[in-house]
Amino acid sequence: MTYTLIAVLVVLTLSHLMPDLVRWRRHQWFARWLAWLGEYSGDAWRQGWMLLLSLGLPLLALGLVMAVLAQPLHDIAWLITAVIVLFLVWGPRDFDQDIDAIASAAPAERPVLVSSLLGGPVPMTAEAAIAAAARATLRRWFGPLLWFLLLGPVGALLYRLSQLAAEDNADLLSADQRQAAAQLLAVLDWPAVHLMSLGMAIATDFDNVMRAWRGRQRVMGGFWRLDPGLLPVVSAAAVRADLEDRDELEGLDAASLGSLGGAASGAPDLGGLLRDVRSLAWRLLVVWLALIALIALVALLA
Repeated sequence: MTYTLIAVLVVLTLSHLMPDLVRWRRHQWFARWLAWLGEYSGDAWRQGWMLLLSLGLPLLALGLVMAVLAQPLHDIAWLITAVIVLFLVWGPRDFDQDIDAIASAAPAERPVLVSSLLGGPVPMTAEAAIAAAARATLRRWFGPLLWFLLLGPVGALLYRLSQLAAEDNADLLSADQRQAAAQLLAVLDWPAVHLMSLGMAIATDFDNVMRAWRGRQRVMGGFWRLDPGLLPVVSAAAVRADLEDRDELEGLDAASLGSLGGAASGAPDLGGLLRDVRSLAWRLLVVWLALIALIALVALLA
C-alpha cells in the first residue's frame, strides 16, 4: 500500500507540475484495436462475450510485462509501471483547467462548454451542470483510482478500457457488445460512486448528504442497485450543503439549485457552482488519500 500511495502522489504531482505530459494520454490505440478486431474477426467478434477478448488481451499484455519486469527489479518495477499506467489512464483532460475555462467564459457560453469539456448534454439546470462535473471527476479521477487501489495497474487500465468501450468507442462495437460494456462499466462504477458519496458526506454536511443518499436508494429499490442517478443526487446535496454553510443559497428554490438563466434574477452562477464542485472533489480526494495513508501506516507498523 505504501508503493500505491507513492504512485498516486507522483501522478498527481506530474499532472499539475508538468501539464505538457498530458499529450501522452492518447487512447486512439484502443479504437484502432477494436476496429482491427471488427475487420479481421468477422461476425464471430460481434457477439457480446467477445468484449472479454477486446479488453482481456491488453490487460493480459500489461500483466505479462509486469511479471517479466518483476523478476530482476521487484518493487521498483511495480512502482515504475504503476506510475506510467496510472498517469496514462488519469484524465485525460485536466479537470481544474476545464473548470477554469468554463468559469472564465461568458455566462451564455458556459452551458455549452460544460457539455464540450466535461461531457454529456448541454445542462439546462444547475443540478445538471453539477452532475456533469461530478461524473467527470468519477471518470477522470475516482474510478481509475479505486480500481488501481484494488487491482493495481491492471485494475486502472481495466476501468479506462471499459469506459472507452462503453462511451468513447461504442460506435465500433455491436449492439450486444455495447450493452455488455455499459453493464461492465456500471459494475465498476458502483463501488466508486458509493465511496464518493460517503466521502462527500464526510467532507460536507454528513446528515443532509446521507439523507439524500438513503432517499435515492429507497426510490431505486436498495443499496445494491446499479444506479447512474445516485452520484448526481448526492453531489447536488453536497454542493447545496456547502452553499448553505456560506449563506449563498438565498433566493434559490429550497428543492432545487435553480435553472441556468445567465444574468436572470435568482439564477445561480454556474462558474461558482462548478468551482464548488472542484473544491469538493479535491476535499474528497484528500479524504481518500488520508485513508490510503492510514492503511499504509498500519501495514508498516503491523
